[in-house]
Amino acid sequence: LYNNRGKAKFNLQDYQNALPDFDKALELKNNYDKAIENRAATRFALKDWKGAVEDFEKMVAAGKNEAELFQKLGTAKFELKDFKGAAEALNKVTAKGLRDKMVFQMLGLSQISLGDCAEGQKNLSAAIGMGSTEKDVFYQLGTCQFKNKEYTPAIESLSRAISAGVNEVNAFLMRGHAYFNTKNNDAAAKDYNSALALGAK
Repeated sequence: LYNNRGKAKFNLQDYQNALPDFDKALELKNNYDKAIENRAATRFALKDWKGAVEDFEKMVAAGKNEAELFQKLGTAKFELKDFKGAAEALNKVTAKGLRDKMVFQMLGLSQISLGDCAEGQKNLSAAIGMGSTEKDVFYQLGTCQFKNKEYTPAIESLSRAISAGVNEVNAFLMRGHAYFNTKNNDAAAKDYNSALALGAK
């Protein structure tokens, strides 16, 4: 009864009032799988990332392995900056054949945060191919390309990041260095001036 009432409230997007019903259902029956699933979805909707992870992991432990479950688990862990956990969950999503822009975006950013530029670059490129326009995607992709001395692609990625609103010293410094290494001294000088104006030492 409590689970059903909570689900009705959830369907009305009354998430705050749905949550206590799922809690009560689980008080009465500790491992009630439908209540765990519904509470996980409610916590996710409320951006209670820690609580959502707790419930999603209970679902995984119970044997559930749908791509959507790992997508939400990976998203919640990404929001908590648990990039290792996010990458593990999101890799399971792509292994199941689900091609989703946000999955590749979060997976790529997680991998780069863990120091894996090669895989991160591949997944961010896939996200861009699906239409991602997030400035952080272009910035991190450009950073990896610059580190790999892929200066022309780095210039393109960093230019898109800057056009999308990235206004950081490092963006202009890296693009300036990339221009310098491709012998475009005029463009390099302009970026170095921008970096200096932003406080570069």
